[in-house]
Amino acid sequence: MKNMDGPLDFEFEDPLRPSPLPVNRRKKVIGLDDLLTDYYKEKSKVIERESKRAKSGKHFDSDEDEDDKETFLLKKIDHCHDQACQLYIWKLLSVLWFCIFL
Repeated sequence: MKNMDGPLDFEFEDPLRPSPLPVNRRKKVIGLDDLLTDYYKEKSKVIERESKRAKSGKHFDSDEDEDDKETFLLKKIDHCHDQACQLYIWKLLSVLWFCIFL
């Protein structure tokens, strides 16, 4: 077992030295051509990603068709419900008019 009363390992190390000053480097000037090529590269990557998503999404067309059919059916049901409510109101009003004029 080590001597517990002795100095610790880090006590023998040199004191912290300041880091050397950074060397002033010349900044690279990016030309317009470089910017345009980078832009078009990124744009082509985005187009490729979108085309891959579109290709992978084509497998689920049947689900989309079912969703379209479901929304169409729900719209028809709502339309029929509205017509039934209007007919009921007209029937109720005709009974009320009949009762009023008797």
